Formats: sequence, structure tokens, C-alpha cells
Amino acid sequence: MPILFNLISSDSFIGSSRFTAWRLAFFVPGIIQVAMGIIMLAFTQDTPLGDYGHLRKKGNRMKDSYVKVIVNGVKNYRTWVLGMIYGFCFGVELTIDNVIAEYFFDKFELSLFVAGIVASVFGLANFVTRPFGGALSDFVARRYGMRGRLWALWILQTLCGVFCIVLPQASSLGPAVAVLLVFAIFCEGAGGATTSIIPFVSRRSLGFVSGVSGAGGNFGAMLLQLLFFTNPNISMDTGLRNMGIMSMCCTLVVFTLYFPQWGGMLKGPSKDPDTNTEESYYGKEWSAQEESRGMHHASMKFAENSRGERGKRFSRPGAEVIPSHSQIASMSTPPHVVTQ
Repeated sequence: MPILFNLISSDSFIGSSRFTAWRLAFFVPGIIQVAMGIIMLAFTQDTPLGDYGHLRKKGNRMKDSYVKVIVNGVKNYRTWVLGMIYGFCFGVELTIDNVIAEYFFDKFELSLFVAGIVASVFGLANFVTRPFGGALSDFVARRYGMRGRLWALWILQTLCGVFCIVLPQASSLGPAVAVLLVFAIFCEGAGGATTSIIPFVSRRSLGFVSGVSGAGGNFGAMLLQLLFFTNPNISMDTGLRNMGIMSMCCTLVVFTLYFPQWGGMLKGPSKDPDTNTEESYYGKEWSAQEESRGMHHASMKFAENSRGERGKRFSRPGAEVIPSHSQIASMSTPPHVVTQ
């Protein structure tokens, strides 16, 4: 964006005034996003198995009630906890995107162009840091299951808050950029770790859970911006420090996440045979009438596929441990694999 701004305002290119150039620059990503939306609608399929309409005609997918999908998602408290968690990792990320160029411009007396380039490093790091968070979650889950995913998320997001507090302590440009990069690893990595948990909250209401979590990120950014970066009496350094403290405190809600079939951060899976299986967890989302129509079949496939979330270390005695293939929740269930 700083490069586009310079090109548009340059006399050798368009020569617009600075007042107009930054507004014109935003048309470029806007046009690209509209074009990509059209391309996705026209040339992609809804799922790896095909489009919804085609699947319904073949009888492989039954039309669900939107009301029931929403109600089921609303009733699951994990939906709202993950929305809050995402609000303080992706929300922090969006807030940093909004303020960090101004921060470097004011504190280190950089030109607007250089401050923008330095600030863009935080966003560009997503190419590595967000996949890192998801990959770390998957790696830990192989041994510790869902409980490992929750611990990984809490550690990443807590360290995000720590380095948000450390950033304003850097008094020179080099250390500040270094801290910013480490901050990006944990902040954006926490986003990847969060999205690795979302698919397991609800098979039936996955879209709703994902939507609430994503909205939580935007709401968190709006809240943080309002609380810490709109009051002229609060310095940028103080705002960053307070945002880090708030992020660390709100991340403690990860401890409330509990899956009866897998456990939580401090407690193992339920001992009740009626609730401690993947089939019972995902099956309770459907009524007996819906089950009689076969609407729950996809959930049962996903339940079988998600047994790897038990983890090797925390698996119940005598229980068969199946490797987790459900890192991508929308994939079809792979063939049943039995390991020695």
C-alpha cells in the first residue's frame, strides 16, 4: 500500500495529491477482492466432494434447517469462548495493523513510507506465522490430543500478550522491529491455533461457529481500538501495554473449554460411557427423527475421523488410538486405519 500510494502521488506516474492518492490506492485491493469473489463463485466447488446442489441430487447431502443450525451453534458455549479468544489474538493483530505505522512514524521519526514498510512486516509474517500456529497445534495433538491443542493455544496467546507489553519498552528501531517480529509469531500463531480447534466444536454448526469466531476477531479489534487508541490522553506506549495485559487476562477463558470425549486443559475425558465418545458428542446435535432420515451420517463419519484427538498420551486404557486425519474438517473421511 505505501508503494501504491507513492506511485499514485508521483509526478512521473499519476501525480495525484497526497489527499487523493491514499484514497485511490484503496481501489486496487478493493477491485482485486471483488474479482476474486466472482472467480470463487464461478470456478470453485462448495466442498472437496462437490457442490451442495449436486450432492443433494445424488442423495449424499440432505438440506438442513438454517434455524436449527444456528440454535445448535448458539447453545454450544464453546462457540462464544472461541469467539472471545479470537477477539484477543486476531483482534490484537488487526489493532496493531491499524496503529503500528503511526507508532513507528512518531516514536522513531521515520518517514511515512518507511514506517509503512516496517509496519507491513507484521502483516506479511502471516504467510509463515499463522500456518505455524496450526501446524504446532496439529503436532502437539498427535501425542496429547485436544488437550494439547488447548495448551498450545493458551501458551501462544499468552506470549502474544507478553510481547505486546514488551514492544513499547524498545527504545531504538532495531530492537523494536525484532520484538515486532517475535510478537507476530505468537499473535498470528495463536490465530492459527484457534482455527485448528474450531472444526471440532460442532460438525452440524461448523459454519456458524466459524462465523462467530471470525466476528469475534473484528469485534475485539473494534473494542481494543476504542479502549486504548482513541483517547488522546492515553499514549501509544500505554495503549500497547494495556492491550497486552487485557489479552493475557482474557486468554484465561481457554481453561473453560472442555470436551467430554477428550477432556480439557486441567481435566481428562468424562468417565460416563454415555458422553465420553465422539459419536455421543456429535450425535447429540441431531434429534431421533433427523437420525431416522440419515441426516447425522456425516457427523458420525467426522466423529470416527476425530478419534485422533484423544492423543496417544491421554487415550483411555484399552481404547484404540486412530491417527488424526481431521486437520481439515471439510475433507471426506479417509479409510479407517488401524495402527499397531
